[in-house]
Amino acid sequence: MNRSVVRAVDYARSRGGEIRALLVDVDKEETALVEMKWAQWGGGIPLIVVPSPYRSILGALLDYIEDQRQQDPECWITVVVPEILPARWWQNILHNQRALMLKASLLFKDRIVLTDVPYHLTR
Repeated sequence: MNRSVVRAVDYARSRGGEIRALLVDVDKEETALVEMKWAQWGGGIPLIVVPSPYRSILGALLDYIEDQRQQDPECWITVVVPEILPARWWQNILHNQRALMLKASLLFKDRIVLTDVPYHLTR
């Protein structure tokens, strides 16, 4: 949980519809901490923990999204991606690499909408 996630959740809540938060479990202790924080800050939005036995965050996310698409092939899925925008352009290589890979993986999938929610770091 960080400010970029809170901002993305606020945005998702403002759009309406069914909202789910996903957490890929690559570390049991860290997952337990996030679940406790989510219970406090999640605002009643269900947190779905997706196991990743091979510690692949992207693979687990893509599998979950594909499962949802197969359950209802006619539905639209919006993936809200929190992105940290650093104060200086060159700091961008330290942030957003997972978001970039997720966007590239989902860009050409039918009925998937990607929404970036930027969080600007100050200098």
